[in-house]
Amino acid sequence: MGTKDNASKARGFSGGSLILIGVILTATSVLPYFLLDFLSQPGKVVKAFASLGFMFLPIGLLTTLVGSVIWACRAEAGNVIGAGLGIAILTLLSGELIPFNPHDWTAVVLLVFVTAILVAGLFFIFGFARLSSR
Repeated sequence: MGTKDNASKARGFSGGSLILIGVILTATSVLPYFLLDFLSQPGKVVKAFASLGFMFLPIGLLTTLVGSVIWACRAEAGNVIGAGLGIAILTLLSGELIPFNPHDWTAVVLLVFVTAILVAGLFFIFGFARLSSR
């Protein structure tokens, strides 16, 4: 039984590791936009890093979404519903605390919020579907 578990882990990334990679890529893409707005004279490194953010943001959000779906398919229904509730509460609370401006770094954060609400909705769907199938 131990060899089968090790073989399934060796085939690819788990949902949790994909979520972690996606969150790191997304944070790496949001940080330079914040620095461009925060610093009065951003250097060439920050501007070059911000241009990489255009690439990291969709890859990070997609990786987080795929990892979340993989995790939700394997986890217990109560854990999935609890995670969805936590993500929804934190996202809505953060949305109230951060004033959005379409010409600011917060426009990039708005894309992250939309993805987070989508993930929370998927978690609710997976969790309640699993509870109703029992």
